[in-house]
Amino acid sequence: MPKKTPDEIEKIHTELGGLSEREIKRRLAAGLWSDEKGKVVENYLEKKELARRNRYANTDRNIQRWILALSFGTFVVALLTWFLI
Repeated sequence: MPKKTPDEIEKIHTELGGLSEREIKRRLAAGLWSDEKGKVVENYLEKKELARRNRYANTDRNIQRWILALSFGTFVVALLTWFLI
């Protein structure tokens, strides 16, 4: 079977956008899509998972920055208090 064109892949992604990941996985497990379309669907799910992991990683980094900033701010306040007493 010939490879899917970018337009065909985009059309499949648009169709998948209306389904939950759970439903997509169920349909994959049931073998409702041809091998070629199934590969596109699996790739779609992998990209969604990667995007989700990147969002979580960015959130973790932002939390770490805030903790560091708050810790530094607390240190500065403690240092100033010590010098002023």
